[in-house]
Amino acid sequence: MPRHSRPHPVYSFRFWLLVLAAVGFTAAWKLELLPLGKPRPAATPAAHEIELGDSDSGVPADDAEIFQGQSEPGAAPAAEHVTVTALQPRVMPRSDTVAQSPFGTPAPEFVSAAPARGAPPAAPEPQITPAAASSFNPSSTGIVLAADESAPEAPANPFADSAAPESPAEPPAFDFTEIDVHLNAGTKDGDVAAHRVLSELYWQHPELRPQLSERIEQTARRIYFQPQPHYFDEYVVEPGETLQAIARKYSVSWQYLDRLNRVKGKPIQVGQSLKVIKGPFAAVVDLSDYEITVHCHGHYVYRFPVGVGMDGSTPIGTFAVEDKMANPPYNGPEGSFAADDPANPVGERWISLGGGYGIHGTTEPESIGKSESLGCIRMHSQDVEIVFDLLTVGSEVVIQR
Repeated sequence: MPRHSRPHPVYSFRFWLLVLAAVGFTAAWKLELLPLGKPRPAATPAAHEIELGDSDSGVPADDAEIFQGQSEPGAAPAAEHVTVTALQPRVMPRSDTVAQSPFGTPAPEFVSAAPARGAPPAAPEPQITPAAASSFNPSSTGIVLAADESAPEAPANPFADSAAPESPAEPPAFDFTEIDVHLNAGTKDGDVAAHRVLSELYWQHPELRPQLSERIEQTARRIYFQPQPHYFDEYVVEPGETLQAIARKYSVSWQYLDRLNRVKGKPIQVGQSLKVIKGPFAAVVDLSDYEITVHCHGHYVYRFPVGVGMDGSTPIGTFAVEDKMANPPYNGPEGSFAADDPANPVGERWISLGGGYGIHGTTEPESIGKSESLGCIRMHSQDVEIVFDLLTVGSEVVIQR
């Protein structure tokens, strides 16, 4: 019998039906017409639709201590579920009342042009006293006060009351070009020249102090608080010498030399080089500004916030430090307190000015910047420790309004 040949599968109807079905399925999947593939994300609700239940504060454990001691008002008790209309960042208050220690983290080390070995030291700059600063003439130094001409004058308000008092004028902008030439020289002589002019301006033009602040703090820190560079000949320790004996030669305290040279109470060694500054230091207390400025022969050293006497009870005049005491006992209107009592109202340092008045620490730091003491000068604990180390018995302290 004759055999019938079968048609090739490629010509069959079933084959093409399967091919078309596969192509259609693939196209539908690519166009996401089939409920396959990745699920679509749920729509994010608007901020006003978010409900917050009980949760943690959101403060990382490592950062929790940043928020300690902040004086924010207490929050109202939270309901079990709170609906919020917006999410706002939390801004913590910042306190600038405490001055940062000048002996703290030093600025990048100053690199100066070292004089030739054996060369005589530069002649010391003339001394400046706050009282004599009134004779200072800015034009004599080539430094001039110039009005800021960059901003046009604001037109008068036609609706303003003609009898209304004018707002106080802003202090004129100061031209620091000549001072910056000294600073940018990168030499000790440049530092001293710049600091002398800045100190003169500090005393004679208090209104310029915000403009002077950055530069005068920079030069004062290098001269008085960093162990390098040396502005006087370095002192080389000889056999049998003590830090106390060396400090007396320069009319400063041994505690100051200890801080300045980072000795940290260790015995000094024969042949050791020390940075020295010729004292004594002195201070001016401005009652109206609640500040004490420490200076060295009129050259600015540092300033700190203070608290003063209520009802004008802090005496005005020129005084000399009569005595200094660390960890003093106290007997006064507040009662009697032992030296180690944490409630001792004078804190850990007492600098006597005579007549029962003095400069001391406080257990009420919130009183700094206010007139709340019985007449003494109050300071933050860390600040009075620095002033205690700078001033010596006999140092002059001027108190003025």
